[in-house]
Amino acid sequence: MENNEYTCQMLNPGDGLPCRSYIRPKDPAEPGFCSQPEIFRCTEAMKSKLPFISYSRLTDFIACRRKYYHGVVEGLQVKAEHLPEPIKLGRAWDAFIRNQHDPAFDHQADIESLLLSPEQAAKLSALMRAYRDLDIFVNKEVHLGCQYKIHAPIGTTNIIGFVDRAYGNSIVETKLSTRPDFYQQKENVAYQLGTYFLANEAWEYGVMEIVRVPALRTGQGR
Repeated sequence: MENNEYTCQMLNPGDGLPCRSYIRPKDPAEPGFCSQPEIFRCTEAMKSKLPFISYSRLTDFIACRRKYYHGVVEGLQVKAEHLPEPIKLGRAWDAFIRNQHDPAFDHQADIESLLLSPEQAAKLSALMRAYRDLDIFVNKEVHLGCQYKIHAPIGTTNIIGFVDRAYGNSIVETKLSTRPDFYQQKENVAYQLGTYFLANEAWEYGVMEIVRVPALRTGQGR
């Protein structure tokens, strides 16, 4: 086989595989992986079959193709301790809310893995205490599940996503932000919710549960 700039330099066909380093994916719709330590996705397999794409990954691709390449093709991930505070708190809050609707889910393990700073832990603790004290209603009618996976094939593209909570005719997305007003603007949530609606025609509407990140203040009388 003649190599060129578009052919993997480590390509070594054999053993009934497209390459001896090829690792078959669990999902046959995915392109597969490479056993070489410096490679994540099989770039040869991606010529005919692209990885699933999520709304967040699509946003990355539109904003910065290099960021998409590092995350999807190279498989690079930021360690928990180096994640920005908004992402850490958002993931921690998602874990807590999931536990409220699915008590079998161990939210403490997820939160501990984020390695929150004392200040971040204080903010999260305040929110959890307020949530419990307010005795907020938990809807369990026709509850399809938390982190409900959706799959919407469009042409040659496979779109996937995870809905925070899915019900028979609606979905719920939980957001934790210092700017709650951002998610109150329809144009800022339409594309994400629209992506989810593609997967299930029975979903008639979406609910955005928005929580403001508490601010820590110091000073006399505060």
